[in-house]
Amino acid sequence: LTMTCGNVLGLLQFNVKRVLAYSSIAHTGYMLAGVTALISTVDPAIQSESLQGVLFYLAAYGIMNVGAFGVLQLLPSRTNRPATSAETFEDLAGQGRKHVALGLAMAVACFSLTGLPLTIGFFGKLYLIKPALHANLTGLVVILVINAAISAAYYLRIVAAMFLRPEPTHFTASGPAPAAIARLIHPAPVVIAVILSVFGTLGLGVFIPATSSLSRRALQAAGFEQRSSVPPMAVAPANDPAGASR
Repeated sequence: LTMTCGNVLGLLQFNVKRVLAYSSIAHTGYMLAGVTALISTVDPAIQSESLQGVLFYLAAYGIMNVGAFGVLQLLPSRTNRPATSAETFEDLAGQGRKHVALGLAMAVACFSLTGLPLTIGFFGKLYLIKPALHANLTGLVVILVINAAISAAYYLRIVAAMFLRPEPTHFTASGPAPAAIARLIHPAPVVIAVILSVFGTLGLGVFIPATSSLSRRALQAAGFEQRSSVPPMAVAPANDPAGASR
């Protein structure tokens, strides 16, 4: 319900920031699939894999989403909009051709949020699907995959607006002219965040040792590798009769 409502509402939006906001609801639904696998089994191996997948996806989503919102922050809005940064699809129209680097950065973020291969988003969804399958939640996996396909519609719409849509025009006494665009200062922290996001999204999707390292860290954060099958107080020393009675 969470992933489907988020994706359907995202399809209906004309404000790009709202599209990404509703998509975050859908991504929460994807992570809930891992939580469902965690609580639907008593197998410690599947539980560990499930929590590992949820934490990995949480880190992956943070990395790729920073790039998407960062690009919106760096792109200016049309002057007839009250916002100071790009918000609507009209604001994005043609911006990928004018600002190629920002257009490519947004494309990388959108492709990863969709879950395409060679991005960290692909491994994020893979690490959620595997434990769900091992927990025999096949129907839930099918719903997750269908929702990922639905999300591709609005993510590709963002990319298409930046590279394929013509810039909006307004009419003047001399004829149609491109709509004016407000000038924005590009703050260095946002630029650096977008660059790191792009490198992280692609690097963790292509460089498998780096992906494995993040996966191991997610497992460590889950805490399963520190658990023992026998609680410390379950076995008392042989020469401790009081402990034996306990």
